[in-house]
Amino acid sequence: MSNLSGALRTRFERTGSLADLDQAIALAEQAAGEGSTDNSRHPAILSNLSGALRARFERTGNRSDLDRAIALAERAASEGPIEASRHPAILSNLATMLSEVGRWEEALAAAEEAVHIRRQLAETNPDAYEPDLALSLSNLGTMLSEVGRWEEALAAAEEAVHIRRQLAETNPDAYEPDLALSLSNLGNRMSEVGRWEEALAAAEEAVHIHQQLAETNPDAYAPDLTASQSNLARAYLAAGDLYRATQLYERTLVDSERVLGPNHPDTLISRNNLAGAYESAGDLGRAIPLYERTLVDFERVLGPNHPDTLNAGGSLAVSYAQAGRIDEAITLLERVTADFERVLGPDHPHTLSARNNLALWRGEVGDAAGAAAAFADLLADRERVLGPEHPDTLTTRENLAHWREQVRGAAVHQSTD
Repeated sequence: MSNLSGALRTRFERTGSLADLDQAIALAEQAAGEGSTDNSRHPAILSNLSGALRARFERTGNRSDLDRAIALAERAASEGPIEASRHPAILSNLATMLSEVGRWEEALAAAEEAVHIRRQLAETNPDAYEPDLALSLSNLGTMLSEVGRWEEALAAAEEAVHIRRQLAETNPDAYEPDLALSLSNLGNRMSEVGRWEEALAAAEEAVHIHQQLAETNPDAYAPDLTASQSNLARAYLAAGDLYRATQLYERTLVDSERVLGPNHPDTLISRNNLAGAYESAGDLGRAIPLYERTLVDFERVLGPNHPDTLNAGGSLAVSYAQAGRIDEAITLLERVTADFERVLGPDHPHTLSARNNLALWRGEVGDAAGAAAAFADLLADRERVLGPEHPDTLTTRENLAHWREQVRGAAVHQSTD
């Protein structure tokens, strides 16, 4: 039953058929209900059900699926014997989901424990466990990045690339795809610390590997190629090379539409990325219509509550504000902020970012007192969730100081009139 559930979930990942995923969840629930908790495979069964529920949340934005997935993953982690080789995978899945709801300390603890266990296993049997260690290091690096610990994130990404490069040298067919993914992650981590040339080199190597893989097996690797091209375009954008970033985003969108279809969620993300490149270049005349079209398609394909739909709405709102359409921007930002809080929770980074944008543009339209109050509330929450030294926390502190100074300046001006 678990095998059939897994096969249906695999088919869902290939075709996007929600009916397959629903059936996979039903079978996984049956397997979890029928299995004895004394069975050594029971934690894995619970983890599989948790993963399927998380996949449905990612497709529909139904928060109840994510909450249940986290509860099942926590149960699986507590049932699993720590020495079991399957336990780190359960911990990694739990860490990813905890990070998605802003429970960063717990997420990092689970991710670090997964790395610790797999490092010990790899020391005794490197051939069997080094690939898993590299995967756990990549996951840990992503989470460290999310909380602003960029140097530690970079170190984890570099170690993952080192392991996978050695594995690929001995068995390229088996490990080059994983090496390419790790290189894309490394490029992102390098960009975060301002090492632009090294970031571009890593991202370009990832694209090169995926191009070779896609030439021999396009069905398997063409989607990965478009993803690595998108990462390279992001690296160009971060390095300030708007021309090459825009060109590559345009090509990536064409490739995504050809490989995945115009309605695939990754294609819509590619279109949103291209709109972002136009916006960065100051070309709002092309950015806004593309954002608007993409938001409509996200709502149709994924529904109004999906996080990708909400992200698209936030991007459109900021572009409205930059074009001087402030009333439309604030109305949309208010809606997006409320929806993020309802779907992902008040502590999720997307929710906090939406609150930041809403506070900023309220200040820009003349409500300095409202902006200062909003940034004060946001600062308290970012200090609590991300820590006092996170870059987003530091930026919020600067914004609060700016708008408080605006309030004081306005008061002095009134008193002298």
